[in-house]
Amino acid sequence: MTASRAALLARRVEEASLNAWPALHQVLFDGWVLRFTRGFTKRANSVTPLYASALPLLAKVRHCEELYAREGLRAIFRMTTIGEQTELDKVLSDRGYEVADPTRVLNLGFARGDFEIASGFEESTLSSFLATYGDLSASPDIDAVAAGSAADLHATILRGI
Repeated sequence: MTASRAALLARRVEEASLNAWPALHQVLFDGWVLRFTRGFTKRANSVTPLYASALPLLAKVRHCEELYAREGLRAIFRMTTIGEQTELDKVLSDRGYEVADPTRVLNLGFARGDFEIASGFEESTLSSFLATYGDLSASPDIDAVAAGSAADLHATILRGI
């Protein structure tokens, strides 16, 4: 795989992971994705440097820290393999940030027909999913929460994780 193809795949994986676990609020700031969800999970409350940027790094880091502080959160920076991160690593290290919870994302190429789709998978309705989730998480009031706001439902599910 060429370097440019690997970079494209890495960006797609990052975008998919951000979309799979959405935040209540999200801001694109000079190529960085800032996500806010009242402190539930690091992925949904962090800065992901995802696209090329132009502003000075130290100023950007300080601005992000200020935005998260306004929300009562500490700034968390998700470092990826996308782009050149050496300079950002140094800026963060100089400000006292440390590596925590490293994650390795692996991928495997395959040709069509290399696998079979397992039987037994079926599409589920939201009410069926919520009933199962309520049973498994001991949250019998999940239906009442689901009738309210999406933010309340999201927060209830996060508390069950």
